[in-house]
Amino acid sequence: MAEKLPELIQRIHKEGHLIGIHNYVHRANWLMTPWKVRKGLTRSAEVIEI
Repeated sequence: MAEKLPELIQRIHKEGHLIGIHNYVHRANWLMTPWKVRKGLTRSAEVIEI
């Protein structure tokens, strides 16, 4: 949703809220290789960077 509504992420940030992330895909981390978990977290962080 952050990709679809970047203005909402910016508003949340400007209002002083903390923005947490989890994996880009909704799949349990323990079912993925460490490389895929890192890739998903990196992608999530890139999407919400302001």
